[in-house]
Amino acid sequence: MFGRTINRNYLPQQPSPHRRLLIPLLLVISALPLLLTYVLSHQFLSFYVPPSPYVPHPKRVSSTIIENKIFYKKNPITYERTLELFKEMDREFMEVFLSTLKSCTFESFYLEFVPINRDNLDVTPFSYALVDATDDLKDVEVNENAFGGRITSKEQMSTSFSNPESNSTIIAPTLKYISTPTFPDVYKTVASWIRESKLRLQSIYTFSHLAKVAELEIKEGGDFWISTSGAGKIGYVNFVVKSTPQNYHYSKYKTMEGSTSGSYLRGKYP
Repeated sequence: MFGRTINRNYLPQQPSPHRRLLIPLLLVISALPLLLTYVLSHQFLSFYVPPSPYVPHPKRVSSTIIENKIFYKKNPITYERTLELFKEMDREFMEVFLSTLKSCTFESFYLEFVPINRDNLDVTPFSYALVDATDDLKDVEVNENAFGGRITSKEQMSTSFSNPESNSTIIAPTLKYISTPTFPDVYKTVASWIRESKLRLQSIYTFSHLAKVAELEIKEGGDFWISTSGAGKIGYVNFVVKSTPQNYHYSKYKTMEGSTSGSYLRGKYP
């Protein structure tokens, strides 16, 4: 008589397993767009490399000569500013400059800078010529004893010294052993040396050294020509800062008019 009948239709129902999963699933689905946006943005940022502000402007003068200028944000760079970039070993600039040498279609080449002097250093657009030297240098053998042993320094990346006989200053990378089948032949020309990836750091240091030497001499007065044209006779890559265009092949650069024929840049460079 005291018992109580329970109507089980009124008992709270336990949610089914499928319903228990529904809410978390809806939360995950609603969060997917945000998660996807986050992942893609971070992947993009990690792989995205902004374009360099330095852009090469090559001009094929003939079948054997390529003249090149490097622009900064659509403006030519002055010779003075270029020397600063070399000295500072500016990463972006050096990457672009070296790439123009590495990608040159000539198997071997001479590198010749536009002539310069103290009066037009800050207004002359920097330019340089790559002259086909494939035939001239095809039989060259590397000379590990070049320059009387000055290239054997273990402490320095490069060396410089005056050459009274030719009234010039020579800058050369020191001979560094690298584990490659082409060692030491990579040092015989500027083309083979530049294209050896294991010597990339040395090439950057050497151009910095070259710029420091050249700037000092230019600011003392006089006209100067900077080239690698002597490498064929010596059998070892080197740069020459000289007061005459004796080793030059590009006729436009053999006179100082070659440096003043372009647009003057005073006041245009930021």
